[in-house]
Amino acid sequence: FAAGAVGALANGAALWAAWTSGLNEALGVRIGPPPDAAWLYPRIVWGGAGGLLFLLPLASQRWGAQGLVLSLFPTLWQLFVIFPYRTGAGTLGTGLGMLTPLVVVLANAAWGVAASGWIRATGR
Repeated sequence: FAAGAVGALANGAALWAAWTSGLNEALGVRIGPPPDAAWLYPRIVWGGAGGLLFLLPLASQRWGAQGLVLSLFPTLWQLFVIFPYRTGAGTLGTGLGMLTPLVVVLANAAWGVAASGWIRATGR
C-alpha cells in the first residue's frame, strides 16, 4: 500500500507539473488538478490500493519494467471506465482532448515506476 501511495504522489506531481507548466494546454488536453488536498487525498488512497498489484508474481522482472507493466492496469481503468462512465468524457477521455490518453499513460507510468522504485529501495 505504501508503495502505491508514493506512486500516487508521483502521479499527482506529474499531473500538477503538466498542468501548471502549460503542457496540457499546449497539447489541447483539458485536465488538470486543482492544487488542494481534496484532489490529492483520494488519489493517494486509490494509488495505495493499486499498490496491491505489486503482489502479483512479476518480481523477477526489472523494477522499472515491472512498474511500467503494472501501470497499465490503472491506465486502462481510467481510460475505459472512469472517463466514459464517471466523467462523461468518452472512451479514452478524448472529450477532454485528443491527447488525453497520452497524458494518462505518462502520469500512470510515473505512478508505476515510483511505486516499484519504492519497493526496491525499501528492500521488499
